[in-house]
Amino acid sequence: MTLTQAWNPFAAEAAMNLHCWFLSAILAFWLLFAPVYRGVRRASLTAALLALAALCAIPWAALPALADWHVVGPGQDIARHVI
Repeated sequence: MTLTQAWNPFAAEAAMNLHCWFLSAILAFWLLFAPVYRGVRRASLTAALLALAALCAIPWAALPALADWHVVGPGQDIARHVI
């Protein structure tokens, strides 16, 4: 109903159907595309590449915090997911 299923992973588990998840992801993209596009278009190549590198580093920086949240099976550890 609020189209926030894609923003909160716990809400996605209880989503009524996949169409609502898709619409919530599209809504975020639709709202953010124009401002992000204008910013990237005005940025220099160096600034755009640094921003891209910073965005790519976010999941790797969050990996230690997510290791405690993600449940793995017996005999597995977080290194298995990194590889």
